[in-house]
Amino acid sequence: MGTAKLTGGAPLVGFMTMPADQLAFMDGVRAAIIVWGIPLTILAGIATHLASRRSVARQTQLNADAAGNPQTVMMNRLMLYLFPLFVVFGGPFFPLAILFYWLANNSWTFGQLWVAHRLQDGRAGA
Repeated sequence: MGTAKLTGGAPLVGFMTMPADQLAFMDGVRAAIIVWGIPLTILAGIATHLASRRSVARQTQLNADAAGNPQTVMMNRLMLYLFPLFVVFGGPFFPLAILFYWLANNSWTFGQLWVAHRLQDGRAGA
């Protein structure tokens, strides 16, 4: 079977709570999946929070009136806290590849927002 594996024998399609028979079928090592999965889960949750935080801060900065709307406040709290918690507590049930994706996507989004907002602020001040 041509399954991609990380160091230690953790298949990218493996997840921490994977049934033993499926894990054995792909010659995966649960300990390696856990060693990769726990930090990925935590980092992906942090990256999700940071990207959301950057987005919410900008939204509040540009439209303070809308930011006071109760529905907006509720959605912002969901973005800031519930979504990252979903990543952290849901992480053990998702393949390592998804955790890598969440980490990479949210890190990239955070960086992209940071650069875009700095450029926009620079043009607005010019």
